[in-house]
Amino acid sequence: MLKYILISLLVLAVIWACTNNTRPADTTANAAEPKTEVATPKVDRAEAEQLVAEYDFIVAASPNGDTLTVAPFSFTLDLTAEAEEKLRDREESIIVAAYLTGLPKDKQNESFLKEGTQYLASPEIEVMEEREVTFEGVKIARADFAGLVDRDFTVTINIYSGRRSYQNNILDGEVPVESISDMVKEKRILRVELL
Repeated sequence: MLKYILISLLVLAVIWACTNNTRPADTTANAAEPKTEVATPKVDRAEAEQLVAEYDFIVAASPNGDTLTVAPFSFTLDLTAEAEEKLRDREESIIVAAYLTGLPKDKQNESFLKEGTQYLASPEIEVMEEREVTFEGVKIARADFAGLVDRDFTVTINIYSGRRSYQNNILDGEVPVESISDMVKEKRILRVELL
């Protein structure tokens, strides 16, 4: 009886193998059939270079054109004597955050539906004793930039303590909200005091 079961299973295995039309992948270096590659969307490098040429606040494009680099923008932090003393005594840091946003053409955009704006980037710089802060090398997606109603997007700056010594923020700093074209023109002085 066991003999008949094994023979039946063997016959089924042979029939299944003969009817299966797929072949295992060729692992030799000189495979006769051409290999297919996964298609990736190509970004037009010329379009990215055109954006760099058109806008003073865009200084470079990535080699494949999918990322743009924003021109540097700088600030001088002007702390009150009390804020300087408290930060120094407690070895507390300062974080300067930049939020780059714009209004997208596509109002069904996920970022717009969630936040009411198109997020581009949000770099942060943490400093201890330095009072000169420069955002440079900030990258944004070319597709997001190209999809804005007004490409002169908004930059919002926020200043807060690094919370190394304190659980909550102890700083109150100016919060400039300006277009990127204005932001890159000149260094700003931002007043920072204790809360």
